[in-house]
Amino acid sequence: MKNLLLPALLGLAALTTTAHAQSAQTRQVPAFHAISVGTGIELALTAGHAQRVEVSAATDAYRDHIETTVKDGVLTLRYRNDDDRYGRNDRTNKHLRVAVTADELTALMAGSGSSVRTTGDFDAATFQLDVSSGAAVKADLATTTLT
Repeated sequence: MKNLLLPALLGLAALTTTAHAQSAQTRQVPAFHAISVGTGIELALTAGHAQRVEVSAATDAYRDHIETTVKDGVLTLRYRNDDDRYGRNDRTNKHLRVAVTADELTALMAGSGSSVRTTGDFDAATFQLDVSSGAAVKADLATTTLT
C-alpha cells in the first residue's frame, strides 16, 4: 500500500500542473508604460524588448475573469468577480497569474493582496512605486528618482 501512495501523489501533482499550464492565454493590449495590479493576482514582470501579456488561472473560467485593460498608458490587471453580489468572498485559491514582458516601465501600483516579482532591470530616470493593501513587490529597478 505504501508503495502505491507515492506514485499516486506524483501522478496527481502532474495532472494539477498540466491543468494550470493549459489555461494560459496571451492577450493583445495597446502599448503601456505603467501597470496597476490588484485582487490577489500574482504578477511576473520581465524586462524585455517585446511587449507581451499572458494570463492563467486554475480554470479557464477564472482566467476569463482576469481583466487586462489599458487606459492612458496604464495596464490594469484585476479579477472581476460577478458572483460576489452579497459581499460573500469566495476564498478559493484561483491561482490568478499574469506574466508581463515590457521594455519601458515608469510606474507600478500594486494593491489588494497582489504580489509582484520582476526579472531583469527596469531602467527609468523616474519611477513611481505604490504598494498598498497587503500587496508585496520584489523588484530590481535602476532609477534616480523613486516616488
